[in-house]
Amino acid sequence: MEQILTRAISDELLTRRRFETVNSAAEADAVLSGNVLTFVVRPVTFDEEGLADSFEVSISADMKFQRPPAGGEEGEVVWSNSRYLFREDYPLEEEETASTSTARTSPSRRPPSASRRRW
Repeated sequence: MEQILTRAISDELLTRRRFETVNSAAEADAVLSGNVLTFVVRPVTFDEEGLADSFEVSISADMKFQRPPAGGEEGEVVWSNSRYLFREDYPLEEEETASTSTARTSPSRRPPSASRRRW
């Protein structure tokens, strides 16, 4: 999960073109850090067979955006939110094969651990 979130945040920052990511805090003008508090994947819609065909992903986190420390001092906090909440629905895409029907999520919007199952 750590790698998925880190990549998604980095991609979002690069897409907005207001920020450039660097490899170390020493090179940075500011640092975004946080801790995931909860991660929940739950089915929200079902097909006629009772199989989940879309899921809601909810992530709550304690986030902080701050300038790097100077000398021995703590860096200035630019923004923080101890209960940041991200929530979004992810529909499954059907993929027909010769013998069975299987489901998979779109690779660009794949919710972790979301498998097609009865609820």
